[in-house]
Amino acid sequence: MSPIFDQASGDDWKQNAVADRYHETDSKLAEGYKRAAELVVAAWPEERFDALLPPVILLYRHAMELQLKTAIGVAERAKPYANLTSRTSDDLAKWFKNTAGHRLGVLRDELNHSLVALGAQAMDSSVVGVIDELDQADDRGETFRYSWTLQKDPSGAWGKVQTPRPGQTSGGRVNIVEMGQALSEAVNHIGAIWSQLEAERVDPFEQ
Repeated sequence: MSPIFDQASGDDWKQNAVADRYHETDSKLAEGYKRAAELVVAAWPEERFDALLPPVILLYRHAMELQLKTAIGVAERAKPYANLTSRTSDDLAKWFKNTAGHRLGVLRDELNHSLVALGAQAMDSSVVGVIDELDQADDRGETFRYSWTLQKDPSGAWGKVQTPRPGQTSGGRVNIVEMGQALSEAVNHIGAIWSQLEAERVDPFEQ
């Protein structure tokens, strides 16, 4: 058996993916996760397979997390040019790991705080709503990753509980096409925020 990361050759060259730059930045990774989700959503009407719902949401969720972290990083780079205190890339990485983790609500609040401080355009309220809803459904990045997880009860004891699923309040049904459209738009919006911030508040000073 050949190595799983080996390349195709000859007439099978179209089976190859170029993997040397896909992981250069979190934003590039985010585009990959979002596109993978979009391909499943596009095929959904003809290829319905309910077990794909959690992976699709997880793909979108991770794309959103990576775009939020990218936007926060760009905002930190912009702060010195606005005479604001900023964190180094190492300090920010530690904050992501030790404080924010995978919590979308924490990342959203951090980005909003930076945008206000910079006097930049805030996130659209509809996108904030999408983030809120996704954060409420999955506050730690585990709901769509596992069927069971550990949580503390009121006494502080750990116990195994089944993770909730979307659609439980609507008869167990989720319109995956409309959901996908809303999540794609939210991820794109966050990407547009940091792209504009970088173009207007960072690049002119770093060239």
